[in-house]
Amino acid sequence: MASEKTKLGITIFLSSLFTNFPKLILCNLMFSVPLIGFSCLFYFIGGILQFQNVVTIGLTIIPIMPLYAGVTLVTRNMVRGDEQIPLLPTFLKGIKENWLRFLIHGVVMYFALLMSYFSITLYWNIAHQNGMFYVVMVLCVIISIVFLFTFYNLPLMTVTFDMPLKNIYKNCFLMSFGELKSNLLASLGVFLLGIFCLSFLIFSGTSLWVIVLTLIFTAFLIPGTMSFIINYSEYKGMMSLLVAKEEKKAKLEKEILYQKNPALKKQEEARQFRDDFADVVIDENDNTDEYIFHNGKMVKKSVLIKQLKEAGKVIGEEEK
Repeated sequence: MASEKTKLGITIFLSSLFTNFPKLILCNLMFSVPLIGFSCLFYFIGGILQFQNVVTIGLTIIPIMPLYAGVTLVTRNMVRGDEQIPLLPTFLKGIKENWLRFLIHGVVMYFALLMSYFSITLYWNIAHQNGMFYVVMVLCVIISIVFLFTFYNLPLMTVTFDMPLKNIYKNCFLMSFGELKSNLLASLGVFLLGIFCLSFLIFSGTSLWVIVLTLIFTAFLIPGTMSFIINYSEYKGMMSLLVAKEEKKAKLEKEILYQKNPALKKQEEARQFRDDFADVVIDENDNTDEYIFHNGKMVKKSVLIKQLKEAGKVIGEEEK
C-alpha cells in the first residue's frame, strides 16, 4: 500500500512538473537574468576589492530574494493545482506583496550562509590537529541543515500566510523538525536535480562548455524547478500543520470565552441543536410519542418539539 501511494505521488509530481514546465522555463528566465547580473556585479566588486570569496559573491542573495517571491508564488500555485496561472501577473504580484519580507529573508539567509560556511571550514581545519573538534564540526553541520530546512519553508509560508515575521520564522523552524519527511524528500529532489545538471558539466570537456552549460541550466532550469520541487514536498504538510494549529488555537480561545461567559456556550449549543434538525418538518400540534430517525438518532417528537422551543428561548428567538 505504501509503495502504491509512493508511485502515485511520483506520478502526480511528474505529471504536474511536465504540464507546467513551459511556464517554469519562462519563470526561470525572469528570475535568472537578474540573478546572473547581480552575481557578475558582486564577482567584479570582489575582484576590485581583492576579496573575492563567499562574503562578496554571497551578497547576491540579498537583492535577488525579492524576485524569488515571484518564483515562489508561481510554483506554489502550480503545486496546489491551479490550472490557469497568468505567469507575469502572478510573478509581479508575488514581488509586489512580499518584496520587503523577502529582502529581510535575504539578509538572514546571507548571514546564515556565512556562519555555516566559516564555522564548518574553521572546525574542519582545526580538527586535523585535534580530532575532538570533529564533534564540533558535526554540530555545525547539523545546525546548517536546520537552517536549510527552515529556509525550505520560509518563502512558501511567506507567500501563503499573512502573519508576523516572528511567527513565520518560528513555524518554519519548528517545521524543520516536525516535517522531517517532507524536508528529506525536498532534499532528495534537489539532490537529483543537482546530479542531473552535474552529469552534463562533468562530461562537457572544456571549461568554456562548463560555463556555457552552467548559464543555460541557471537561466532555464534550476531556480524554478528547485522551487517547484521544494514547494511540492512541503505544501501539503505545511497546510495541514498550520490549519490544525489554527483550529486548535480557535478552539482554545472559544473555551476561554465560554469560561468567562457560560451563556454564550448555551447559545452555541442551542444553535447547533436547532441546525441539526433544521431539515426536519415538524408540526408543533403533533405532540405524540412517535419517534423519528434523524442523523443516526431516534428522537420522540414531543421531546424534540420541547427541546427546539427551549433552544429558541436560549438564543432569543421563538420557534414558529
